[in-house]
Amino acid sequence: MMKITTRVISIVLAALMLAAMIPLTIASAANTYQLKVTSTKEGFAFEIIKVADIDTTKGTYSSTDYPDVLTALKKGDVIAALAACDAIDWSKQSYTPVATYATTDTGVKTIDVPAGVYYTRCTKMPDTVKSVKNRIIPVPYYEDDQWKTPTEVIDLASKIVIEPEVEKSIIEDGKKTDHSVVSIGDTVEFELLATVAGSVTEKLDKYAIVDTMEKGFTYTKDSETVSLVKNGAAPKVLGKSEYTMTFANDGTDSFRVDIAQSVLDTDEFYSYTDVVVNFKGVLNDDAKIGKEGNVNKDELVYKHKGQPETHVPGNEVYVFTCKIDVTKIDEATKAPVKDNPAEITLFAADKKTVLAKGMTDSNGQIDFKGLKAGTYYVQETKAPKGYNLNTTMYEVKLVPVISKEGGKLVMTLDTSTGTSNVIEVEDTKSEIPTTGGAGTMMFMIIGGSLILLAGALFVVVMKKKSSK
Repeated sequence: MMKITTRVISIVLAALMLAAMIPLTIASAANTYQLKVTSTKEGFAFEIIKVADIDTTKGTYSSTDYPDVLTALKKGDVIAALAACDAIDWSKQSYTPVATYATTDTGVKTIDVPAGVYYTRCTKMPDTVKSVKNRIIPVPYYEDDQWKTPTEVIDLASKIVIEPEVEKSIIEDGKKTDHSVVSIGDTVEFELLATVAGSVTEKLDKYAIVDTMEKGFTYTKDSETVSLVKNGAAPKVLGKSEYTMTFANDGTDSFRVDIAQSVLDTDEFYSYTDVVVNFKGVLNDDAKIGKEGNVNKDELVYKHKGQPETHVPGNEVYVFTCKIDVTKIDEATKAPVKDNPAEITLFAADKKTVLAKGMTDSNGQIDFKGLKAGTYYVQETKAPKGYNLNTTMYEVKLVPVISKEGGKLVMTLDTSTGTSNVIEVEDTKSEIPTTGGAGTMMFMIIGGSLILLAGALFVVVMKKKSSK
């Protein structure tokens, strides 16, 4: 009987203890809330710091570590509370964040937090971002005479001030560069990369990338690709209806790419970091030759709703092309052979492939324009009248050296290889008269006269014999 009584009492006590724990468990669960955060912009890191406690029963705030924040909260001044948080030197503050959102995090992050006031602090941002507006988040918050739990996903990077950049590059062998040396007729691949301006909360009315090309370039029709990019994701290639391409009416193939308003009005656009325009152009006969390159520029134009346009200047890239100058020289006088053309042929490095040929002008000169770096050979293939043919193959190594001069890139040629792009082809005058020359005519006259004289003598001799 005693054992049964003891067992019953134990069961009753256990039941009473369980009953006593139930309200505590419910109270504990009621004071834990879910905070959902994300970052629609990449390259950011955040800390979530608890700066005050909330007593949902009494409806009061308390904080021992942040008195200025508490003072503002008690006045119901959230703006002042945020300013107090921003004024804290967090590098000297001893604290432990309740959660972080790292630069490598993606998507929505759900955090279990007790009732309190939380301060979101940006700890890392891209170089193009001027500032990030932090925020105060009460969890739960009081509205309509009741405590409510936040249900929306909070975009930590929605209130940012971005200083967009735009950069133009030449793509050569899969790598980006700001210059290239090519031949006239070669195709050059370009890339325009611009930072996405605006945000989900501050959408744009206009976003355009402007490309300015000199007359030395001809745009390759329909070569453009417009993409939205961000780290860790495949580029989103925009369709023709999602952008417009307008060409300048200035005699060049400069153009402007405007992103369609239907794209700018979406939240998705602002989740990307950059807009990229890839296209191709051909160096044409209007290209500048030699030291001065063919300059290509870029610019970003964007506009927030209700605000004036912002213009962001970009950089410059340069496309150079070389030439070889040839002068026909008299070997004896060292003077140019004028008004007596010679044929000069340009060969490739194999000494067999003919790249170009032409006749020297009235000054005894000819140039071969629009050449890329490499080894070439120059040879006279038809001499001027009265001169012997010079069959020497002159080697020319075009080794460009790019440097800065007056803030711009310029090209010179390295002559340390022992060759120059300025060639003098020397010819000697013919010592033996050539066919069709005055000497030949003289011999023909004398020879003809001798034949006629011999014929006359023959006739006279024959007449004398017959008369005998």
